[in-house]
Amino acid sequence: MEDEVLAPLAYERLDAASNRVRIRLGSPVVRVKHVGDPDTASEVEVAYVQGGALKTVRAKGAIMACWYSMLPYIVDDYPTEQREAAASQGRVPLAYANVQVRSRRAFDEMKVWGGRDVGPGVAWTHFYLDWPVSMGGYEYPTNYDEPGVIHFSGHPTKADLPLHEAVKAGREDMFTTPFADYERSLRELLARSLAAGGFDPAEEIQAITVNRWAHGYSMEYVTPWDNDFYPDGPLPGDVASRPFGRITFANTDRISRAYADSAIDAAHSAVVEQLGGM
Repeated sequence: MEDEVLAPLAYERLDAASNRVRIRLGSPVVRVKHVGDPDTASEVEVAYVQGGALKTVRAKGAIMACWYSMLPYIVDDYPTEQREAAASQGRVPLAYANVQVRSRRAFDEMKVWGGRDVGPGVAWTHFYLDWPVSMGGYEYPTNYDEPGVIHFSGHPTKADLPLHEAVKAGREDMFTTPFADYERSLRELLARSLAAGGFDPAEEIQAITVNRWAHGYSMEYVTPWDNDFYPDGPLPGDVASRPFGRITFANTDRISRAYADSAIDAAHSAVVEQLGGM
């Protein structure tokens, strides 16, 4: 890990013919279909776009690790029950912002690291100083008078709506909100939260970035809106991820939980199903 922090990534080596595993970047998949009847097919054909041209590749099987709502548009002859379950897999929008400040003295003065659940009507659910990591040539500043980064997270939704409708409304708000409004919300939040530490946004803020993921997190189901299948199941991800011929399904949508351990568990299950079907 010490060698990786500042090292450039040699992208051209990811897709070398000599690799046992090849990663083809900039090549979105647009169709996956069995070669013949899904029940008896021995191969799957994958079509993808690269450099503006449509290309295909064949394999003994395919694992779909994409967002499940796209499966009905990509997988040919995807069974109706699975198609409907996959189409219902909305995603929770997620916004990240990073604010570079001239110093972090206000945090030290107030003896705080950040803030959470900062109030109704605020776009950001929590903020905190960047993690104090020093590794591989990158040194975290130890003096509070040195510049630093404050990280913000937000989950745009609408109150008093069922979850699926709330996240759709939040996604619309995310895309129609101009950067100036995001900037203003960040400045106002820091001014209110750190006023006791002497923080002045006009003096301290040096740079702001905002990243928006309209389809960020896999849906997690809750009562009372999802009582038709929650908690006893089967959840939509359970149905959508059933093996279909030589196609199996990974991704956090399979587990309805949007974290790395869920992605790993889903991938393991999809690989086991693939190997069992060959």
